[in-house]
Amino acid sequence: MEEQPRHEQPPATPANDPGDDPRLSELPAKYQAIIRLLEGFPQSEVDQLVHDLGEKKSYYDRLLKELLENRRAAG
Repeated sequence: MEEQPRHEQPPATPANDPGDDPRLSELPAKYQAIIRLLEGFPQSEVDQLVHDLGEKKSYYDRLLKELLENRRAAG
């Protein structure tokens, strides 16, 4: 009798179960809570949120850089 290959679930990884990612415990509690809240949303909505936040961060980074440069030039 030939042994049939097993069809097991892949082990939990960050790609398929972010709640079990051991790196999650390295984050502050508020970020852990945000990640857990986002687990129930469709991936497309999470991707859009991440994109939007990235754009805002870039904007604020540029604004801060400009303000610091202006302050140095004036000082």
